[in-house]
Parts: sequence; structure tokens; C-alpha cells
Amino acid sequence: MTTVRSICLVGCELSENGEDMEFDVLGTLLEDDLQDGEEESEVHQTCRRLFEDVWRKKYEREDRANARNHEWAGSAYEAVDLDSSDSTPIDILEELREGRDFKSNSVKLTELFLQQVREVPNEIAVLDLLIFGRFTRGDEDFITIIKTPYIDDAYNINPDTEEILTENEQVIREQTDKSLLYPRHDGIDEEIDDSKVQVFQKRGSSNWANYWYEFIDLEENEYPDELVESTFKERAAEGDNDAVFSTFGEFDETDLEDEFDTDGSLNSGDISIQFAGERLKISIEKIKSDDRVQLARSDDSEEYYLILKDTDPEFPVGPSGSTNPLFDDISDLPVIQDLF
Repeated sequence: MTTVRSICLVGCELSENGEDMEFDVLGTLLEDDLQDGEEESEVHQTCRRLFEDVWRKKYEREDRANARNHEWAGSAYEAVDLDSSDSTPIDILEELREGRDFKSNSVKLTELFLQQVREVPNEIAVLDLLIFGRFTRGDEDFITIIKTPYIDDAYNINPDTEEILTENEQVIREQTDKSLLYPRHDGIDEEIDDSKVQVFQKRGSSNWANYWYEFIDLEENEYPDELVESTFKERAAEGDNDAVFSTFGEFDETDLEDEFDTDGSLNSGDISIQFAGERLKISIEKIKSDDRVQLARSDDSEEYYLILKDTDPEFPVGPSGSTNPLFDDISDLPVIQDLF
């Protein structure tokens, strides 16, 4: 059961000159303002659903690279770079978790967020809504920060009145683009760990935006594919063309961990191979070690092949894989010869 304790909504937009970032505190609801049951406001209901969605994310699963646990960086124990505060990022989150100075601490984190966004080329936070929430699960209090789209006409609403949060439900679009959850919970026996923050980003590995965890001073947490991509990009930049290796043979004979001097497992990353407009994702480990997967080209070098070897392949019909096979006998299938 999720009990919402505090909410603060902050709208971010570009200034009139189109260059600077500005924000408005649209309103704050504290415990005395939050009525349960039939008296619960639309904003209260929407935020509670968003908080529960953040809570239910499956963090730190390799097949779900969009939800991770990040540890505090050393700088998280140093005072933030704000004229209005000498607190550390951890101090601010702890004060929010305790329900102290909820609005002013939400503003501090918004200022840190916009500082970080300004350093990211082409990153525009126009019509972004930051939702700061304090809620209780069991006997523990948690803080979440959610970044979600801000409806197009939200700025037609007077931001100076608290009634925006109780009377106008059109402020929040119920969609989580990014979120932070503090402290970490394990999702099983509800144990918590205040040395980590749980981070969600909708696009996952394809766009793990650094600014979203760096603005509160969290350490990097690269997944294998990201480690492979960043490592190979660095190697490719050193060459005469965009390729990391000159030939497949060079790649196949290279010990990746020794070559790139990394503690991470490059072999656990994936390669996306495109043939005839179709993409096939295969792990680097399989390409390098499993002889059932082979790359080849014809003698005239005009055609390339990806060969998956098997002595008894199956060709089921239908997405379930439980229907009858397409062939009784595959002996008449054309044979590829002399590829190597």
C-alpha cells in the first residue's frame, strides 16, 4: 500500500530568448492537504499511480537495462554548488524523505537538474514536469523524482495558486520518462539501502542520459552493451575509418579484455548484424566461441553470408512454435558450397 505524504510539481521551460532554462513551482501538497478516499484529488490519485509504477520497476536485471541501481559518487558528500544551500545531495534527499522544507528542497534539486541540462548539447527540457514525491511503503519513507511530459497548454494556468494541484487535473500527463527512487529497495523482502538510488530511464541502453543521474552526483553504471559501444567507439576513432577492426579475422583472434584493458566483460555485449535489410542480434561471445555461428563471403567477394549451423534444424509454422513444421524432409533445400 502506497501512502502519499508530500507532492511538489515544478514546470520547466525555455525562456523567451530560447536559450535559458526557467522553472515555476506549480504547487505543493503536504500531508494536511492530501485527503484519502472520496476526498482524494485527481492530482493525488495520478501521482500515487506514478509513484507505484516507479516502485514496481524491476531494477538491476540484465534483460531490463532501463532500470538500474546507482551508487553515490564521492562528490555526493560535498556541498552542492548553489547560492541558497550548503547541503550535500544526500542531505537534500534525506530532508525530503523526512518531509522537511519540501518545497525549498525540491527547488534546490530542480536548480541542480537545470544546471546539468545546460551542459548537455541539444538537450531541451521544454515543457518537462518534475514531480517530487514523498511516500510510505510499510514502515519506510521513500523519495521519488519523476520527469514526465508537461501538457502543451499547462502554462495557460496561473502558476501562483496552489489550487492548480487540487482543481486542475490536466497538469500531469501520466507517463514516466525518467525517475529516481531513494533509498534502494530490493523488491523481495523490502530491505532498503541508502547507499544507492534506483534510476529508471524509458529508453534504457539506447539513450542512458548521464545528466539524469549526475545532477544528484551518482556514479556511472554501464551495462555490457554500453561498455562495448563506448570502448569500440574509442578504438574506431583512433583508426583511418569507422571500423573497429580491419578484418573479421583480427576481431576473432583478439582477446577483447586484454586488448581494451577493461574490468567489464566485453564478450557479454551484443552485436547487431544487418543482412539484406534484416537485423539479427548475436552476443559477441557466440560470434567468437560458438562454431555454429559463422560469417562468410563468396569467392568474388560480392556476397556475404551469416551461417547458423545445425544438424537438425526445425521450421515450425506460427508464432507459438507449437504448430506443425513447414517441411517433412529438408534434404532438398539448396546447399551452400565453397563459401570459404
